[in-house]
Amino acid sequence: MTESEERLVEDSWFAGMVLCPVGEPEAAIRVLWISDDRETAVTIAMNGKAMPVHASGLGISNKLGNGQWIQVKSHPVDLELARKIDWLRSREKLIAEAEAEFKKKTLAKKGFKLVRPEKKEAAAKRWKLIEPFVSGEPAAYDSGNRYQWIKKVVESGVVTKPTCYALLRKYWISGKNRLALEDDDHLRGAPGVQREATESTSKRGRPPKLAKPGEQYGVNVTEEIKAWIVKSARWITPRRGFAGAYRRLLRKAFRSGFKTEYGFEVPVLLPPSKQLSLQSYIHWLHRLVPPEKLVISRKGRQWFDLNARGKLGNAALLAFGPAHAYEIDATVIDVYVVNRLNRNFVLGRPIVYTVCDRFSRMIVGFHIGFDGPNFEAAMEALLNAMEEKVGYCSQNGIAINPEDWPCHYLCSDLIADGGELKGHLVEGGITDLKFKVSTLPAFRGDWKWIVEKNFDIVVGASVKFSPGSVQRETLERMKPHTSKFAILDIADLTQKLLLNIIHYNTKRPLPTLPDDPQLKAELITATPLQCWNWGMRNRTGSLATRDMDVLRAALLPIATATVTEDGVLFGGKHYVGDTIAKKQWATRAAMRGRWKIDIRFDRRQSSEIYWRSGDELETFTLKGWKAGSTQYTHEERVSYQVERDLAQQHAKAHAKQYEAEVESMHEQIDKNAEKKLKDARDPSLSRTGRTKHMTEDRQVVKAMERSEAAYANRRPGAKTASARVPEAELEADAVEAAGPPVQTTESRRAALLKKMQEKRFGGT
Repeated sequence: MTESEERLVEDSWFAGMVLCPVGEPEAAIRVLWISDDRETAVTIAMNGKAMPVHASGLGISNKLGNGQWIQVKSHPVDLELARKIDWLRSREKLIAEAEAEFKKKTLAKKGFKLVRPEKKEAAAKRWKLIEPFVSGEPAAYDSGNRYQWIKKVVESGVVTKPTCYALLRKYWISGKNRLALEDDDHLRGAPGVQREATESTSKRGRPPKLAKPGEQYGVNVTEEIKAWIVKSARWITPRRGFAGAYRRLLRKAFRSGFKTEYGFEVPVLLPPSKQLSLQSYIHWLHRLVPPEKLVISRKGRQWFDLNARGKLGNAALLAFGPAHAYEIDATVIDVYVVNRLNRNFVLGRPIVYTVCDRFSRMIVGFHIGFDGPNFEAAMEALLNAMEEKVGYCSQNGIAINPEDWPCHYLCSDLIADGGELKGHLVEGGITDLKFKVSTLPAFRGDWKWIVEKNFDIVVGASVKFSPGSVQRETLERMKPHTSKFAILDIADLTQKLLLNIIHYNTKRPLPTLPDDPQLKAELITATPLQCWNWGMRNRTGSLATRDMDVLRAALLPIATATVTEDGVLFGGKHYVGDTIAKKQWATRAAMRGRWKIDIRFDRRQSSEIYWRSGDELETFTLKGWKAGSTQYTHEERVSYQVERDLAQQHAKAHAKQYEAEVESMHEQIDKNAEKKLKDARDPSLSRTGRTKHMTEDRQVVKAMERSEAAYANRRPGAKTASARVPEAELEADAVEAAGPPVQTTESRRAALLKKMQEKRFGGT
């Protein structure tokens, strides 16, 4: 061996190293100290109870050089010390967290103190005891010095002699690490080892406060009790909970017999000292039963899937770019609205459908109405998502630029609930647009969380402080219902939603960006509109669009209308169009009768309906409607018609009383006239005789009426109709006005004139 190699071997061992002969790990030693000239060293055996001894440094070098000894890199003592250090660090972390939490509570403010383990203080005392001695190297390794120090410590009464030897050895074999003086609490409790218990085994754990001195209170959980606990897991229900299952467990497993009470057989429970406590039951229930099963038993499968299940993926990662996947869902808006046709009528709380893009979180369309959630309302929202937004916003009184809301494209995949978009109704319209519909299970809002979250951000913020909004607070007694303060109509609510949507799309930064390295490299923070524009440039590029007639034909709901002589009747209103005039539908309906046709209508407005003629969609306009007039929604007109019908029914009900009163008065007048006729009846006249001179008698009466009017208007201040007119003058005027006399008896005419005079003027 050369000089350099010998020097390398000499320098290859150092203080703290563990060495052992080849094939004899039980004979391992630890080097505690090496002299400066490396001729003398102090070692200690890792096994047994030996104390440090002096050894030749040259001998150690030779044994390492010729391969008789080797270094032990992972000695059990070192591994155990590492586990102990990790456990101590975790304990210190838990203690710090407990202290921080304790300071936040009320107890800390009232002067209470947190009870901390005294372990750290005990280790500090041990170190303080041996530090003066072990720090004096190499004198501490001399047996004589060690004996004198131990004798002095024992005489002082601090610790015993075996304790001194144990502390020194524990410190030295650990490589002079003071943490080795800590208690070996990490070895206590047999972690992971299930201890068997029987009825004869003494009760484990702290005795309860109810226990008397020397009394065994409570029971150990045996295998039989464990089986009952596992069985009781199926008794847990959302309404019963842990306490209900525990009470049933006591009736089944902790009873001594039965007795009869009021004619019923009831169990007799064991004394409380022989029962399993509720705390122990819950503890063992969590140990023996999978947590998933417990949560499902208490909350139900739907709650578990929505709130407690593991979430290892992200639905947004499945979207390749803008318009790749749209999410659609509906919710009831927390505000009451009024009818524009009559603002005295409250319509209720409308339903809003929202369509969101998965990739950019952009709101691409929505629909507000009172119908739904159903297929027709969802199709209205899709129609809005695929149409130009400039014209739609202009109809609602908001001016935007095309680049503010550039969403009018068809999507590749539509994610929705399984209710409204599941069935044969979907097949016809959506097949024409060639995009896929993916339906989700019920009550799984976490699978379309983007649109669900936007309900709170956009819809909730729009009406949170509006009059008539539903406040999520405890209702006070005698407090008026929030619907009585409603002032908004559908148009006002649509404007508020549009403003919030535009603000969200263009101004609100996203809390998290789509998981794309290139996007995150270009955009540190981004709004939904910026993500949409980035995706259009770098991902999807040019997207598919459709003409509005194609979209209406595919998405608008179908209804039945009636062709009448006044036009096409739908929803209580008549519509006219070019086809109706050219094909003379109104004339044919008047001559041959009415017939039915299928039309399509837009719930957002009632001024137009659409009729499909071949491949084209023709528009029928509301009769009498002018461009620029108010666009009432279909629901508003239907609600107004219902209210109007109800008002007419109430009016008819009140009119019946008036009709009954008038008819009763008519009957009384008829009876009085019949009585007068009976009193004035000439027995000599037959029924034919009464009508024989009807023409001549009518002329006489007319002449008398003319004479009366002429006499009243002869001079200023003439007498009124109620004034007395001389009989002779009235008769002369009547005869003159009547013309030549007719062939009749004078006595009859005179009697008639006299009777009429008496009737009209009260004469005799």
